[in-house]
Amino acid sequence: HCWPRPAYDDGEDLPDQAIARWGASLLDGELPLDERFFLALGFYRPHAPWHVPTRYFDLYPADSIQVPSFMREQQDRHDLTVLGCRAMRTERLKDAEGNILTGAAWETAMRQILRAYLASVSFVDEQLGVVLDAVERRRAQGDRVVVVLLSDHGYFLGEKLGTQKQKLFEPAARAPLIISDPLGAQDVDCERVVSLLDVYPTVLEMAGIRPTGPLDGESLVPLVRDPQAPRDRPAITSFSYAAYVDAGSEVAAGCAAGDPSTARDDVTRTPITPPRPSPADPRAGMSFSIRNERYRYHWYALEGLFEGPGGAAPLHEELYDLDDDPDERVNLLHPTVLTPAARTIADRLHRELMSRVAV
Repeated sequence: HCWPRPAYDDGEDLPDQAIARWGASLLDGELPLDERFFLALGFYRPHAPWHVPTRYFDLYPADSIQVPSFMREQQDRHDLTVLGCRAMRTERLKDAEGNILTGAAWETAMRQILRAYLASVSFVDEQLGVVLDAVERRRAQGDRVVVVLLSDHGYFLGEKLGTQKQKLFEPAARAPLIISDPLGAQDVDCERVVSLLDVYPTVLEMAGIRPTGPLDGESLVPLVRDPQAPRDRPAITSFSYAAYVDAGSEVAAGCAAGDPSTARDDVTRTPITPPRPSPADPRAGMSFSIRNERYRYHWYALEGLFEGPGGAAPLHEELYDLDDDPDERVNLLHPTVLTPAARTIADRLHRELMSRVAV
């Protein structure tokens, strides 16, 4: 997935380049200035495989790529819950025989991945520039063109030794979202927590269209006008954890969480079999995360304990303080650090989460 393709260097358009030119041509003439329009453009990169022309790799010489030191610290995984550990396990870097890479081999592979990802981001950034130049030309003619730039998810690039996306943590759950409206605030960041569910009602309001029924999202127009406007609404992330429960008993190196099917109570030493939720419950087999401006709380829809350093810890919960711990390296619900205050915060977030994903 990680190498330049010289065949792409001969001037032939890649799909993303063709899409950018097509979108720009529509904005430059085929869409009348006096009519409303909705134009959706989808770009493939930086999705894998990271095959882009060589010149984008040349922007990032191989010997300049550094793997951040905290990514090499396996101890960063020591307080994950069982299923959090399993999520990381399934997407560890492996060799051709399926063996998990460690040490220098892992770091070499990560440098290749980081370089390829950066090259792919620069490639798609240039394509976005083609479209945005056309937007500016149209705005110069007096047309109010609103741009919403978003991705469907984030991506792990070595954090907690993981890759890819199917995780509740910030690198995967946080996605780019930029809204540019000539009538809104300009060139400012907004620190409020929002969701991709909010994009649809936002576009409806900007277009002056009334929704035909209730929506799960909430318009972001107040924040587009004033990025400091108050907003007390968390973001919810969810995905199925069932594959991790059934993935076997292997545990990634450096991860304290054991196989939930063989976990033992740290006090009685008796085996624990985590109960599955009722099949009648639509939350069965799901995991959830709720994120406000300070905390991220994870909940897996089952209960139990696992045996790990420092004693038993919840199988199904994690809590991170993103003000003090933006890299989510300390699970505040692990027994080695658990405090009454953290338990209170987790309980409050759990109640709010359940109110939003209730059956």
